[in-house]
Amino acid sequence: MFASILEEQGHYVLVAIIFSKSKFTPSRLAKWLDTYGARFVNSVGATAIEVHGACELTGAVRFMGRPLVVYKKGQGVTSCDVWQCVEVNDVYPRYDCIVNSANAKELEMEPTCKTAILYNGQRVYSYSVPRLRFDLSRDLAIANGLVIVADFMEDYCGTVALWQEDNAMLPVMFFYDDDTPIDIDLHTRQNGSRVCVIEQAAKVNYEEL
Repeated sequence: MFASILEEQGHYVLVAIIFSKSKFTPSRLAKWLDTYGARFVNSVGATAIEVHGACELTGAVRFMGRPLVVYKKGQGVTSCDVWQCVEVNDVYPRYDCIVNSANAKELEMEPTCKTAILYNGQRVYSYSVPRLRFDLSRDLAIANGLVIVADFMEDYCGTVALWQEDNAMLPVMFFYDDDTPIDIDLHTRQNGSRVCVIEQAAKVNYEEL
C-alpha cells in the first residue's frame, strides 16, 4: 500500500491510499476497509498521538515528520510514540509532482447529480459546491439539526459531505438522497464565527439502500 498525500502551501492532507491490483481483489479490499483504518496527523511537533476507535496499531511511519498510522478498528484507544516511527523519506525516494494550472484546458462539465443544491439561496451544481473550512473552536456545522464535528465541507460523489482532516479518505457524513434539494446557509455571527446549516428533507427508499 502507498499513501497519496497532497501538499498545498505547507499544509499536508491524506487524499488516498493506493492498493496493488495484483494483491488486492475487490473482496479483499472491501474486507480491509471494514477491518482497518488510516490516520494522518498534519503536525510536525506531535511526539505522541492517540487513535480512538482502534484495538491495535498495525503500522506507523512519519512523512516529513508527520505521523501516518494504520490501525485495526475497535472500541478502544491506542497510542503511538511518533519519534519511534521510521521517517519514510529516509528509506524511500520521494516523488514530487508539480502541476501548472495555467496550462490546464477548460472543460465543459455536466452536473454530476440531479440534486438541486442551493448555497445561500443560489443554485449550484455538485462540482461547484463551495469548499468551506470550519474552525472547530468557534464555528458550527449543523446538518438536519445535528451538530457535526467536521473540519470542512465539499463535494462527495455528487452530493454534499462533511469531512475531518485527519481522516480524509471518507466523509463524516454525506447526503444520500439524490432526488431532494439540499439547502446550505452560511451565517456569520457578530464575533466573526460562522454557523453553516445544511438541510435536506430526505426521502429514503429502504429497498434501494
